[in-house]
Amino acid sequence: MPPTIVLAARLSEQPDPTGAAAARLAAQIQGEIVLVYVAEELDTIPQLHASTGDDADALRQRIMEELNRDIATYIERNLKGASVRVRVTEGAVADEVTRAAAEERAEYLVIGTEARSAISNLILGSTTQDILKRATVPVVVVPAVLRLNM
Repeated sequence: MPPTIVLAARLSEQPDPTGAAAARLAAQIQGEIVLVYVAEELDTIPQLHASTGDDADALRQRIMEELNRDIATYIERNLKGASVRVRVTEGAVADEVTRAAAEERAEYLVIGTEARSAISNLILGSTTQDILKRATVPVVVVPAVLRLNM
């Protein structure tokens, strides 16, 4: 069984250095990437159902179809050539990412930081801090500065 790298992904139309870092690491250790996406979009289903009257299950299905397309695009753009499995979860990001790393018996966890301002580049965000506190495997943190410069 190949070593596992859990990648906490943020879906974006831009190239993602966090994904690129995970792909490089996977190539170096001949590992498999488990892309974990915490679908905050699914939290909006009750509000959408209330405002549109659409069936909640149909809304969930539409959101999941769009997410699957976005994830496929992300993989093609950032993880091309890597062996990738996908986990879409709901919940608190730090909880879900560290849970996935434990359940997958990951060798590494790869995450990116989120830049909100120049000052925030000097400190880690609360989600990143929570992941670092809870992780039981080495964590590779890709700085927001790299994310902004791509």
